[in-house]
Amino acid sequence: MGRLRGRAQDERGFTVIELVVSMTILATVLGGISSMLASGTTSEARLQKRFQSLNELSVAMSTLKREVHRACQLNSNPTTPVANVAVVVIDLPPGDCASTFTTITWCVTGGTLKRIVGNSADCSAAGTTYAREITSATPFTYTPCNYPANSYTLARLSVDITARVPTGASNDAFRWVDTFAFRNSARSAAPTC
Repeated sequence: MGRLRGRAQDERGFTVIELVVSMTILATVLGGISSMLASGTTSEARLQKRFQSLNELSVAMSTLKREVHRACQLNSNPTTPVANVAVVVIDLPPGDCASTFTTITWCVTGGTLKRIVGNSADCSAAGTTYAREITSATPFTYTPCNYPANSYTLARLSVDITARVPTGASNDAFRWVDTFAFRNSARSAAPTC
């Protein structure tokens, strides 16, 4: 019995210095892990916003492309190029280009890309907002058919649009550049189509 009592007295616990050192190491490791988790969560949120903005613009461009391919011309049917405009008005035929048209307006106003059924040259009518945070005020350029002369080209609508991603970073933006042909416009040597 005396031996057990002596043995129990010889066993000591941790010193205060050992406890402080081990707690400091543990706090440092846990701080690093929580910092990595917070950084990952922030990056994931930023990527979600970027994906959403890109997806909005992708749907808008897909819809615009489909409508331009169906259309015969712009509503005003200019015979010379019209560069850097904020509003394009497209005539969509229900069948052939000799029928009654449905007019569609695409415009950028107040940082949004809108589609309006009807002619709204000032973009004031109610419509569907397709994309937000647009920084290009005049993204559309129209080139009429057969321009330059005797080129026998279809009429084209070029889009050069930049959208800011609402992540808080001032340089977080992307640019969409594309050209769509008015497939129902005529290829002729005449100045008008």
